[in-house]
Amino acid sequence: MKKDALSSKIDQIDLKILKELDENCRQSLNVIGKKVRLSKEAVSKRISKLEKENVILGYHAVIDPSAIGYRFHRFYLKFQGTGREDEMRILGYIQSLPQTWFLGRISEKYDASWMVLYRSQEELHELWDAFTWKFARFLLSVESAPYYEAIHYPYPFPNAAKRNALVVGGKDGAVKVDEKDVRILAAFATDGRIRFTTLASKVGLNPLSLKKRTERLKDEGVILGFRPTIDFAKFGWEYRKLDVFLSDKKAENLSLSVIQSHPNLVYIDKTIGSADIEAEFFIEPDEFESLLSELKDKCGSMLRTYDSFRITQVLTLRYF
Repeated sequence: MKKDALSSKIDQIDLKILKELDENCRQSLNVIGKKVRLSKEAVSKRISKLEKENVILGYHAVIDPSAIGYRFHRFYLKFQGTGREDEMRILGYIQSLPQTWFLGRISEKYDASWMVLYRSQEELHELWDAFTWKFARFLLSVESAPYYEAIHYPYPFPNAAKRNALVVGGKDGAVKVDEKDVRILAAFATDGRIRFTTLASKVGLNPLSLKKRTERLKDEGVILGFRPTIDFAKFGWEYRKLDVFLSDKKAENLSLSVIQSHPNLVYIDKTIGSADIEAEFFIEPDEFESLLSELKDKCGSMLRTYDSFRITQVLTLRYF
């Protein structure tokens, strides 16, 4: 992270606080304060400032819906014949769907990336059928792929902890949940720092029962962690996606070694029938070009081709 890329209002103490929130945004102000050597009042003031300046956009639980029977699907959409109002109407419709997990505006090859959660092939078919009946005339092309896993790496703050990555997806749906569990997950999905007393009142539980249910959901791999949503454009970074297509299976580990060693890697996505490797970065443009050059040098002719594009705006990120 280059110093001149930072907002003048974000200092090293702020970065340490953001790093702690990324490790677990449900940590108490007291705990964070001890780690960054500030009082809880000073930590609270700094977090409020980061929220007010939209560096921190919110907080969420990282939930693995595959543990309770959900599947994932990803669509890349390229529009045609759309004005601003048409695109807003299309994207607004997608945002309104309860199945939408992620929706982002993207540049270059496509216009939008849309990921959905669903339980059955029938549900996915009905979702897509309803969408195309409304908007088919605006779709120039669509790339569709089943989504298997999303590997979440720590955000690229200085001295970020080398903790295990969080893996969303790939489970068999064996965890049983009831209506109260579902309400707990829905609440944490939109507010990862919600107070237990507030949430207990919402779901009709006492705080002790709520804590026990939350711990069970964590132990069984439904709740994987709690993180902030951060606007990394404030650090001079772009949100970049790289889809790598290889001509030789031998190049997969070589490509992954280049990608996984980069400190600005935030996600690796696993799909079926699409790119061989899909990776996402919060990164400066020059650093991304250097990464592409290294990948080409290491893989040579085994790198068949690649697609890269910017995610210019995240419209929806909802794990449940």
